[in-house]
Formats: sequence, structure tokens, C-alpha cells
Amino acid sequence: MTFDWERIALTAEQHGVSGLIYRNLNLCQSSGLEIPDKAIQKLKLSNYKNAVIKERQKERLVRALSFFHDRGLEVMLIKGAALDLCVYENPDYVLSNDIDIMIRAKREDYSKDFYKEVKTFLHKQGIEFQFFSHHDMDINGLLPIDYESIWEHAERTEFYGFPILFLSPIDLILSLCINSNRKRYFRLKSLCDIHETIQIKRDIIWPQLGERAREFQCENIVFIALLVTLLTTGCNLPLNWDEYLDIHPIKRKILKTAINYLVERVSFYPYPFSGKSFAGRAIHFSLVLPYIGYKQDQIIKKISYVARTRN
Repeated sequence: MTFDWERIALTAEQHGVSGLIYRNLNLCQSSGLEIPDKAIQKLKLSNYKNAVIKERQKERLVRALSFFHDRGLEVMLIKGAALDLCVYENPDYVLSNDIDIMIRAKREDYSKDFYKEVKTFLHKQGIEFQFFSHHDMDINGLLPIDYESIWEHAERTEFYGFPILFLSPIDLILSLCINSNRKRYFRLKSLCDIHETIQIKRDIIWPQLGERAREFQCENIVFIALLVTLLTTGCNLPLNWDEYLDIHPIKRKILKTAINYLVERVSFYPYPFSGKSFAGRAIHFSLVLPYIGYKQDQIIKKISYVARTRN
């Protein structure tokens, strides 16, 4: 059997797991697997590049935390940068290019000048932010996320002496499943995020997670993300985990059938394009999974949002 090593290296980078692939292929080389030097060097270079990015992110984050601490504002770190601090033992194995922050304050409570000051500073640091909420968590208003509750259940810690908040373990898993939906469930970095978080956060109370998912109307999204992660990475989920989400048996059967079909037939190459488009956006069969997980009113909102943002 021959491998397209160039394609493997390129796909690993696009999936945000170059460091992980590089580490494991190195182990395979020591066992006698012949891998072209060019492919190994490409993965090695990507790994080093990611390590440099992570170090610079750390510096930018410390400056941002100092900025907010001086102004008496609490902030929550979410997505990849948060996982680097509270989940991954070796963050260099996975790629995360950006830093996302939620500010525990509402935009309308502050003057235009203050907002401009915050925006200017964080823009210079390359940090994405929102006051109180975040569009990636609610998929641009698609999900009724209770942000008051999100902040109430947040965990407090320190980073380089500055206070910082993280999502509670349950909210963290839900947010990762929602983010996996945004990536069409097939991006390996997203699946690794879910897998590692479940491995690290062993005190998850799954009935509470199911209740929380239903409250946020994302139980179908969570079901799909967890099942795809299970089929792909073999993560350690509790027995009958899907029953806690309380999805109608017919809907669950439809979702399982679609997932099994796509896992067997759809390439893991990210964001494939069929050559067709809708409202100016590329479409592909892999979009079936994200949309099949939406409720009827969410599908309407999503299509409306896509059409509105392209006009």
C-alpha cells in the first residue's frame, strides 16, 4: 500500500492536528515505517510554527488580562485558547490560531469611548471579543444560550497572577459540540477537543449535561458531535449517554443513520465543495449533518442568516 504523504501532511495542517500527527509518525518511524523526509519535515515545520504561535498567544493573553484587571472587568476565555490552559497537557499538538474572550459586562452599560478603547486594544492584540455573549456559542443567535447562567456556573482561576474565568465542565463540552457543528463535525481538531475534554473532566454529571443541552435547544447537535467523536476517536462516554439527551427515538434513528452513512463515505478533508452554491456560499453533501441536527425553526433562522449576510 502506498500513501500520499504530501496529502497527509497538508490535511493534518488543515485539520489543526499537525503536531499530533508528527509525534505519532515519529513513533511509527522508530518501528520501521518508511516515511519520506519531505513529509516529516513539513509536519515538523508546522509543529514548530504552532509552538511559536502558542508562545505569542500567551504573551498577548497576559497583556489582555492585565488590561482588563486594571479596569476591574472579569473576562472568560473560551474555545482553543481556553483548552490550551485547562485541558491539553501539550497544547502544541493541536493548532489554535486565535484567542476568544467574553467580557462580563453588557455593551450598553459602557460609553462609546470605553468600547472604542477596548476594541482598539484587543484588535492590536489580535484577540476576538464580545461583551457578555459570543456568536460562536449561540451560532449567531440560533441557540437560546442562557448567558446569565453561563457566567454564574463559570470556574475561576488565575493565569500569571491575573484572574480569569473558564466555562464550567458541562458548558465547556456543550460549547465544543456546538463548535463542532460549525465545522461540519468532521474537523479532527474539534473532535480531539471533545475527546480530550471528556477524558480530563471526569466529574461530568451527564443527566445535568442532557438537561442543559435541552435548555439551550442543542441536544441534537450534542448527540451528533458526541457520536461522531465516539466513532472517530473512541472517546470514553458513559453507558447509555445518549438517553440523557432525551431525543425522540425516530429522530435519533435518523441522526444515527445519517452519521453512519457520512462517516463511511464522506472525506475528512475539511470544507469540501461540490461546485454549487447557495446565497453565494459553497455547499456540499457534508452540510447535511449540521442541518439535520437543527430544529425546524433553527433551519429557517440559519437559512435567513446565510442569505442576509451575503446580501
